[in-house]
Amino acid sequence: MVSGVFVAILGLAYIKITLAVVEQRVKQGITLGDGGSLSMQQIIAAHSNYQNYVPIFLVSLLTLEQVYAAPWYVVAVLGTFFCAGRMLHYLAFVGEMNMPNRKRGMVLTLFSLMGSSGLCLLFAVMSFF
Repeated sequence: MVSGVFVAILGLAYIKITLAVVEQRVKQGITLGDGGSLSMQQIIAAHSNYQNYVPIFLVSLLTLEQVYAAPWYVVAVLGTFFCAGRMLHYLAFVGEMNMPNRKRGMVLTLFSLMGSSGLCLLFAVMSFF
């Protein structure tokens, strides 16, 4: 089950990003909201963006693998691109805003999500024939 590797990687990365938010809160003495701090706003945005994309991608990836029996290499390529995209996007928010990495991260994220969702739709339609 190749998708299990990506569930683990993305879960561990989520913990890392969550701890980065906690670290910023402690460092800046902010318990709720962003306190008007740009660095707090950035890390909160990175955390929020991550948690918005990961669940739907993992559902589509698991569906591809478990329901439609997609080849392992398709699951591996989509998962690898998605993980790389999420990491680039997160790293763009750490410290100085890095727009090129943010854009690359989103391209990889959306490419992967489009691929996994598109393949799910294709396999679903093909199952009717």
